[in-house]
Amino acid sequence: MLKTLRQIASIGIVSEPPPQADESLRLRDGLQDGIRAGVMGTPAIFINGTLLSGAQSESVFVQAIESELANLEKNIIKVPRDLERTFL
Repeated sequence: MLKTLRQIASIGIVSEPPPQADESLRLRDGLQDGIRAGVMGTPAIFINGTLLSGAQSESVFVQAIESELANLEKNIIKVPRDLERTFL
């Protein structure tokens, strides 16, 4: 739609697209991004790429965050004490 309005503006029929056109495109793009990410409703919250859809209790958020932190700790490379100075 915005492209068409800009084309019309370029031939002088309309001076510039209305501000609603940019907002409409932004909302459409956001909706399409959400659909591609698996969002099926609101609220939709992502914790490190994991979708939590709909109203959730505090314990669900705590569990999701603690799970991500545990995964992070598993992936941290442990440097032996005698080598720490080499890397610091």
